[in-house]
Amino acid sequence: REGLWSRGKAGVIQRWENDYTIGDSASDNYSGVEPQFKLEFAAIGPSGLSAFAKFRSRTESIVNDAPLRDRHKEPAVHVYEAFALWRDIAGAPVAIQAGRQDFDEYREWLFDAQLDALRLYAYPLYPIVAEAAYINSLDDSPENKFRTTEDFLLHVHGRLFDGAEAAAYRLWRTDSGPRGQEPIWTGLRFRGTHPRLRPWVDIAWLRGWDKGRRFSAQAVDLGTTIVQRLAGLNMSATVGYANASGNDHNPKETGINEEFRQTGYEDNTGTFAGVTSLQYYGEVFDPELSNMSILTLGAGCRPSGSLSIDVIYHTFQQSEYSEAVQREIQGTDLTVYDNGGRGIDPSNGRPVTDLFPYKDIGWELDVVTGLTGLFGFMNVKWVFGYFSPGDALRPPYWDLFPFKPKEQSAVLNQLNLEWRF
Repeated sequence: REGLWSRGKAGVIQRWENDYTIGDSASDNYSGVEPQFKLEFAAIGPSGLSAFAKFRSRTESIVNDAPLRDRHKEPAVHVYEAFALWRDIAGAPVAIQAGRQDFDEYREWLFDAQLDALRLYAYPLYPIVAEAAYINSLDDSPENKFRTTEDFLLHVHGRLFDGAEAAAYRLWRTDSGPRGQEPIWTGLRFRGTHPRLRPWVDIAWLRGWDKGRRFSAQAVDLGTTIVQRLAGLNMSATVGYANASGNDHNPKETGINEEFRQTGYEDNTGTFAGVTSLQYYGEVFDPELSNMSILTLGAGCRPSGSLSIDVIYHTFQQSEYSEAVQREIQGTDLTVYDNGGRGIDPSNGRPVTDLFPYKDIGWELDVVTGLTGLFGFMNVKWVFGYFSPGDALRPPYWDLFPFKPKEQSAVLNQLNLEWRF
């Protein structure tokens, strides 16, 4: 039906970070309030033509600022999405989508970003869809993990049968930055959608080039959530394991880089069986999956259809380690400070690089509570996370570090309120 529609939502995030740092040079206690507003417009025209636009305004009001922490600032009004879509071109099962659009998928392991792109879809075997995309989205700003000029994507995805979805993809990247990264990701994915059993599998191989060195890396993420009704409540149990390869040698000498990297578009956010999303690699640590093994155990409860409580435990270990080779903990939300006070904030896209010659990175315990439809228009989310550094970040190994780690753990306390209209 042709016409024009609009909708919006407003919300506020209250965040407290207590010693959200491993390092001895400064306290990193932070608290702030972040109101935000989103407004969407959609128009449907004749002959399968449609257009969509989303605008976002987000302003951070800092109550107590961490002095060495650099936080990304958005413009007053940000164009989140703006694209045109033409479906069933000339009656054929093909479509074209052009403009700034949302690249997203159910676990956000591969994509969760608004990217400037041209996409071509073919769906003669719907619900299986073949997609080809040209992406030109990342600029030279320091907030971005990569400085790229263009990406190319081939992606086939869809429902194989009731309760099972699968996908295969290949992503090529060209890089205008000084490292000359030209990685190629090839992956297979599976997700089960049965109400009582929800398994998932992600397998990816990284090839291509990194500053003259050849990528030869791989990663796997697999697990399942089991849902069972007990004592009148929907209860769930989740077990997951993720592993990404790392270097067991010096890439400069061998010319081979075996350390896996995610695409830079990922968010690693999903749901197990609750009503709200969570960071499934940890709300506090929240790393990029690189040179790391992560074991996840979770338990959830849904007292009602609109309320859920998830308790999740993670352990983090390096896949490879060596006292002679520098290691990177990629893209974590934690900040590591050296004893000279120079902070590196990987949540803004710069990896933490120091000597981590011991495998045990640490463990984390999270509690994520979600409530939807409160008063008919409000969603509430509360997150508590506790990260405890492992042997790699504790004495008696301090003499191996260019800084002196804290024994103190990192704590996150966050409340999200969202109104829809």
